[in-house]
Amino acid sequence: MRIIVFILFFSFFGLHQGWSASCTTTADGDFSDAAIWSCGSVPGKADNVTINHVVNLDVSFAGGGATSGTWLIAIGASLTSTTSDLDFKTGSNLTVNGTFEVDNLEFDNGSSVTFNSTANVVVHGNFTNNNNSNNVTVNTDAFNVKGNLSNGNGGSITGTGSIDVDGTVSNNAGGTLFSCSGVGCGCGTCVLAVELVDFQVKKIVSGAELAWVTGGEVRNDYFEVQKSLNGKDYQTISFVNGIGTSNDLTRYKYVDERFSGVTYYRIVDVDLDGIKTYHHSIILVEEDQTAKLAKVGVNLVIDNLFEGMELRLFNAQGNLVSSTVSSGKDTQLIDLSRFARGFMLAVLMDQEGHVVQSLKLIR
Repeated sequence: MRIIVFILFFSFFGLHQGWSASCTTTADGDFSDAAIWSCGSVPGKADNVTINHVVNLDVSFAGGGATSGTWLIAIGASLTSTTSDLDFKTGSNLTVNGTFEVDNLEFDNGSSVTFNSTANVVVHGNFTNNNNSNNVTVNTDAFNVKGNLSNGNGGSITGTGSIDVDGTVSNNAGGTLFSCSGVGCGCGTCVLAVELVDFQVKKIVSGAELAWVTGGEVRNDYFEVQKSLNGKDYQTISFVNGIGTSNDLTRYKYVDERFSGVTYYRIVDVDLDGIKTYHHSIILVEEDQTAKLAKVGVNLVIDNLFEGMELRLFNAQGNLVSSTVSSGKDTQLIDLSRFARGFMLAVLMDQEGHVVQSLKLIR
């Protein structure tokens, strides 16, 4: 009998070690709350995860706890944190269709990653694509790295989208960033064609006036002036010649006479080798088009919403309890009675993740 019990225990233990669960969210909440998961427990590093709701990522998967499972973030869903890290190991998969925010993000060799066009991504820390991690696809322009981006030897980040990096970009000689290969792609390992020290957009009688100032230019050929109505799909509306190489301040100006409603603008500089650098965008809104938040009874009223704007609700503990993305210009009512009583904070954001308005509430 002892032998049989021992064998059964050993067999169960061996199976458990190699087993991975499939866990899908059933409600909004914290990642660490077992009650929101269909598998009945908090997903582990080897489990497959599907996010269909608004989830606060209050745990990290990094270092020895890096994930090796398959993760999917659905359209309209969100997985967000400003303090938790995610590291995807060899054999792992990540597909992002909704909102995805982490502190530090890292991909290892053999991971498979896709950010689709509907994804809205913010990396509050650093984004690291390690050596030979050659299967990272970015098809969204709503991708912001507030720290540094590092792409290793044999690393490949491609796709139809773009990544806006606030810090430095370091690309190994054997790395590929979109259509660019080698160290010349990285701002951390080369000299930027343009040092943009100021960029402003304002409404004037004849349209929208864009003004920008460079603190220095190196082999700069020209600028592309681009605009977008949704913050994602940009078109070039004009070209402005650069001055080549200079260490002086240079001022530029352009007027878009077709401005109306809500418009995003950005400047792209192109050097003599044809390499483009995308600078941050600015949204310009006509006064009667400005979105507004107001509390009326038990409802939160949002006027003049336009496509791509996101409303986030936080509770008194700072946890995200609701996230709604507008599909078009309209007015929306949100019934606050479904949330727990206490203080709340409503934050309205544009497509680029900039705060348009915030409002403190008492439920």
